[in-house]
Amino acid sequence: MFDNFTNSTQEMIYNAQAKAVENHNTMIEPAHILYAMVTGSIESVDMLLKELKISTNLLNSDIANVLNNIAKTQEINEKIYFSKNCLSLFELASNKAKELKDKYVSSEHILLALEEIKDPDIERIVNKYGLNKDNILKAMKSIRGGKKVDSKNADEDYKIIEKFSIDLTKLAKEGKLDPVIGR
Repeated sequence: MFDNFTNSTQEMIYNAQAKAVENHNTMIEPAHILYAMVTGSIESVDMLLKELKISTNLLNSDIANVLNNIAKTQEINEKIYFSKNCLSLFELASNKAKELKDKYVSSEHILLALEEIKDPDIERIVNKYGLNKDNILKAMKSIRGGKKVDSKNADEDYKIIEKFSIDLTKLAKEGKLDPVIGR
């Protein structure tokens, strides 16, 4: 099922499963996926949330509240299954990837799909933080440029130059560069 998901997205799904087990939840829900996405170290998600000017601390708090209200069991169940909503989320994300002509499903596609999930808690978070299609696509365009998700590692490669260099022209325009010493 996850063969066409990027490596970091597969890792995110694994982390969501681990969180569901840790919480003694009976199923993996979209909230677990969102939690793993926001708390994980997925560079593309971090950049997207930064581009959207979303406070990850506030978002984490709201997601934690949702997770606390998900059904729990006394038993620790290592075999935990995806809810219908979660499976629907993955299917919608796959469709988003196809619409954008991407070969692999990334966390961005899952974010885009969250808007269509019929879950009141997810809908509330999506609305509160402006995680709608237009905002996400705009942020994706800014981050990706014209790049496609055409490899299993694609969402780790965005803005590679910005990660390892300093844009002196940008700093000068913003008045953050001392022309005498270059800083």
